[in-house]
Amino acid sequence: MAFNMDMAARSYRNLTLSFRGSERQSPNCLQLALRFSRIMELRAVEGAHLASTSTEDRLREIVGEFHQSPGLNAKHRLDEEKFRSVLNMITGTCPDPYCWN
Repeated sequence: MAFNMDMAARSYRNLTLSFRGSERQSPNCLQLALRFSRIMELRAVEGAHLASTSTEDRLREIVGEFHQSPGLNAKHRLDEEKFRSVLNMITGTCPDPYCWN
């Protein structure tokens, strides 16, 4: 099953398993930012995002896909505060504000 998944689907599945397996220590904002930024980078290379799309919109799309991934419990969805933290980490560590274009 895992062999037929693309990079994003594997990442979402791994995050889902991380949330399930470590109820006391679920993935933190840094881990989420690293995983989501990698998916954003791959999508930019693939040309899946329009150049005019903002980093926030791209992240919202990826987080939306994560929320739709099979097996994810509703309690593990990112709320707005955690989303903002992840977004701030991604934009704060990128040397160019348009680095995802």
